Amino acid sequence: KIEYDAETDTFRGEILGLDWKNINLENGTIYLLITKSGRSRELPIGSKLRALLESLGPKTEGLVFDLSITMLRRYWDRALADAGLRDFHVHDLRHTFASHFIMRTNDLPALQKLLGHSTPAMTLRYAHLSKGHLASEMAAFESAVPTRAPGCGQAAPGVLQRVYNAPGSRPRTADLQDRHLPVM
Repeated sequence: KIEYDAETDTFRGEILGLDWKNINLENGTIYLLITKSGRSRELPIGSKLRALLESLGPKTEGLVFDLSITMLRRYWDRALADAGLRDFHVHDLRHTFASHFIMRTNDLPALQKLLGHSTPAMTLRYAHLSKGHLASEMAAFESAVPTRAPGCGQAAPGVLQRVYNAPGSRPRTADLQDRHLPVM
Protein backbone atom coordinates (compact mmCIF):
# COMPACT_ATOMS: atom_id res chain seq x y z
CA LYS A 1 0.00 0.00 0.00
CA ILE A 2 2.77 2.47 0.89
CA GLU A 3 4.74 1.38 -2.16
CA TYR A 4 1.63 2.05 -4.27
CA ASP A 5 1.32 5.54 -2.78
CA ALA A 6 4.92 6.39 -3.56
CA GLU A 7 4.52 5.34 -7.21
CA THR A 8 1.27 7.24 -7.77
CA ASP A 9 -0.33 10.41 -6.54
CA THR A 10 -3.61 9.14 -5.19
CA PHE A 11 -5.52 10.10 -2.07
CA ARG A 12 -6.12 7.61 0.73
CA GLY A 13 -9.81 7.25 -0.22
CA GLU A 14 -8.93 6.63 -3.86
CA ILE A 15 -6.50 3.91 -2.84
CA LEU A 16 -8.77 2.15 -0.38
CA GLY A 17 -11.62 2.21 -2.92
CA LEU A 18 -9.50 0.95 -5.83
CA ASP A 19 -11.09 -2.09 -7.47
CA TRP A 20 -9.30 -4.60 -9.69
CA LYS A 21 -11.93 -4.05 -12.40
CA ASN A 22 -10.57 -0.48 -12.74
CA ILE A 23 -7.02 -1.64 -13.41
CA ASN A 24 -6.01 -2.56 -16.94
CA LEU A 25 -2.54 -4.09 -16.82
CA GLU A 26 -2.62 -4.80 -20.57
CA ASN A 27 -2.75 -1.13 -21.55
CA GLY A 28 -1.09 0.08 -18.32
CA THR A 29 -3.91 2.21 -16.93
CA ILE A 30 -5.67 2.70 -13.62
CA TYR A 31 -9.12 4.25 -13.83
CA LEU A 32 -10.05 6.29 -10.77
CA LEU A 33 -13.82 6.71 -10.88
CA ILE A 34 -14.41 8.22 -7.44
CA THR A 35 -11.98 11.06 -6.72
CA LYS A 36 -11.81 13.99 -4.34
CA SER A 37 -12.54 16.41 -7.19
CA GLY A 38 -15.55 14.39 -8.30
CA ARG A 39 -14.02 13.92 -11.77
CA SER A 40 -12.75 10.53 -12.86
CA ARG A 41 -9.21 10.29 -14.18
CA GLU A 42 -6.74 7.82 -15.62
CA LEU A 43 -3.29 7.11 -14.29
CA PRO A 44 -0.54 5.39 -16.25
CA ILE A 45 1.01 2.34 -14.61
CA GLY A 46 4.80 2.54 -14.42
CA SER A 47 7.06 -0.51 -14.30
CA LYS A 48 7.49 -0.50 -10.50
CA LEU A 49 3.77 -0.15 -9.91
CA ARG A 50 3.05 -2.88 -12.48
CA ALA A 51 5.39 -5.25 -10.63
CA LEU A 52 3.69 -4.40 -7.32
CA LEU A 53 0.20 -4.96 -8.73
CA GLU A 54 1.26 -8.22 -10.37
CA SER A 55 2.74 -9.41 -7.06
CA LEU A 56 -0.66 -8.89 -5.43
CA GLY A 57 -2.15 -11.43 -7.84
CA PRO A 58 -4.44 -9.53 -10.21
CA LYS A 59 -8.09 -10.49 -9.99
CA THR A 60 -11.09 -9.67 -12.15
CA GLU A 61 -12.73 -7.65 -9.38
CA GLY A 62 -12.60 -6.83 -5.69
CA LEU A 63 -10.64 -4.31 -3.67
CA VAL A 64 -6.93 -4.15 -4.43
CA PHE A 65 -6.14 -3.13 -0.85
CA ASP A 66 -8.77 -4.72 1.36
CA LEU A 67 -7.94 -2.60 4.40
CA SER A 68 -9.89 -0.52 6.83
CA ILE A 69 -8.71 3.00 7.69
CA THR A 70 -7.72 1.66 11.13
CA MET A 71 -5.52 -1.08 9.64
CA LEU A 72 -4.01 1.37 7.17
CA ARG A 73 -3.06 3.65 10.06
CA ARG A 74 -1.49 0.74 11.96
CA TYR A 75 0.57 -0.33 8.95
CA TRP A 76 1.54 3.28 8.29
CA ASP A 77 2.62 3.86 11.90
CA ARG A 78 4.67 0.65 11.86
CA ALA A 79 6.36 1.64 8.57
CA LEU A 80 7.20 5.08 9.99
CA ALA A 81 8.66 3.55 13.13
CA ASP A 82 10.71 1.05 11.11
CA ALA A 83 12.04 3.90 8.94
CA GLY A 84 12.71 6.14 11.94
CA LEU A 85 10.35 8.85 10.66
CA ARG A 86 8.05 11.07 12.67
CA ASP A 87 5.39 13.57 11.70
CA PHE A 88 4.98 12.17 8.20
CA HIS A 89 1.52 11.52 6.76
CA VAL A 90 0.18 9.42 3.90
CA HIS A 91 -0.78 12.63 2.08
CA ASP A 92 2.86 13.78 2.25
CA LEU A 93 3.63 11.09 -0.34
CA ARG A 94 1.47 13.05 -2.79
CA HIS A 95 3.75 16.08 -2.30
CA THR A 96 6.82 13.85 -2.63
CA PHE A 97 5.52 12.37 -5.88
CA ALA A 98 4.73 15.84 -7.28
CA SER A 99 8.12 17.25 -6.32
CA HIS A 100 10.10 14.39 -7.85
CA PHE A 101 7.93 14.40 -10.99
CA ILE A 102 8.35 18.13 -11.64
CA MET A 103 12.10 18.09 -10.92
CA ARG A 104 12.61 15.22 -13.38
CA THR A 105 10.22 16.26 -16.15
CA ASN A 106 9.53 20.02 -15.82
CA ASP A 107 6.07 19.17 -17.21
CA LEU A 108 3.56 21.10 -15.10
CA PRO A 109 0.51 20.35 -17.35
CA ALA A 110 1.20 16.59 -17.13
CA LEU A 111 1.60 16.79 -13.36
CA GLN A 112 -1.62 18.80 -13.08
CA LYS A 113 -3.47 16.08 -14.99
CA LEU A 114 -1.92 13.26 -12.94
CA LEU A 115 -2.85 14.97 -9.67
CA GLY A 116 -6.35 15.73 -10.92
CA HIS A 117 -6.07 19.46 -10.25
CA SER A 118 -8.23 21.96 -12.10
CA THR A 119 -5.65 24.76 -11.92
CA PRO A 120 -1.86 25.01 -12.25
CA ALA A 121 -1.81 27.10 -9.07
CA MET A 122 -3.03 24.14 -7.02
CA THR A 123 -0.44 21.87 -8.64
CA LEU A 124 2.32 24.32 -7.73
CA ARG A 125 1.33 23.95 -4.06
CA TYR A 126 2.40 20.31 -4.33
CA ALA A 127 5.54 20.61 -6.45
CA HIS A 128 8.38 21.67 -4.17
CA LEU A 129 11.79 22.22 -5.76
CA SER A 130 14.84 21.33 -3.71
CA LYS A 131 17.68 23.83 -3.25
CA GLY A 132 20.01 21.43 -5.03
CA HIS A 133 17.65 21.23 -8.00
CA LEU A 134 17.38 25.02 -8.20
CA ALA A 135 21.17 25.36 -8.05
CA SER A 136 21.70 22.81 -10.84
CA GLU A 137 19.02 24.48 -12.98
CA MET A 138 20.73 27.87 -12.51
CA ALA A 139 24.09 26.34 -13.45
CA ALA A 140 22.54 24.79 -16.59
CA PHE A 141 21.00 28.15 -17.48
CA GLU A 142 24.24 30.04 -16.97
CA SER A 143 26.17 27.57 -19.11
CA ALA A 144 23.67 28.08 -21.95
CA VAL A 145 23.89 31.90 -21.96
CA PRO A 146 26.64 33.04 -24.33
CA THR A 147 28.99 35.73 -23.09
CA ARG A 148 30.17 36.45 -26.62
CA ALA A 149 28.18 36.79 -29.80
CA PRO A 150 28.36 33.52 -31.77
CA GLY A 151 31.07 33.52 -34.43
CA CYS A 152 32.87 36.66 -33.38
CA GLY A 153 35.13 37.91 -30.64
CA GLN A 154 32.86 40.76 -29.56
CA ALA A 155 30.79 40.71 -26.39
CA ALA A 156 27.11 39.98 -26.96
CA PRO A 157 25.21 43.31 -26.76
CA GLY A 158 23.02 43.98 -23.76
CA VAL A 159 23.42 40.61 -22.04
CA LEU A 160 26.22 40.64 -19.49
CA GLN A 161 27.55 44.16 -19.78
CA ARG A 162 26.26 47.70 -20.16
CA VAL A 163 27.27 49.77 -23.12
CA TYR A 164 28.12 53.35 -22.24
CA ASN A 165 28.49 56.35 -24.52
CA ALA A 166 31.60 57.45 -22.67
CA PRO A 167 33.30 56.41 -19.44
CA GLY A 168 31.27 57.62 -16.46
CA SER A 169 28.15 58.49 -18.50
CA ARG A 170 24.74 56.86 -18.26
CA PRO A 171 23.80 54.17 -20.74
CA ARG A 172 21.36 55.05 -23.49
CA THR A 173 17.88 53.45 -23.37
CA ALA A 174 18.57 51.58 -26.61
CA ASP A 175 21.62 49.96 -25.03
CA LEU A 176 19.60 48.58 -22.10
CA GLN A 177 16.79 46.95 -24.06
CA ASP A 178 16.34 43.22 -23.74
CA ARG A 179 18.02 41.48 -26.62
CA HIS A 180 17.38 37.88 -27.53
CA LEU A 181 20.41 35.85 -28.46
CA PRO A 182 20.44 32.45 -30.12
CA VAL A 183 20.77 29.60 -27.66
CA MET A 184 23.99 27.68 -28.20
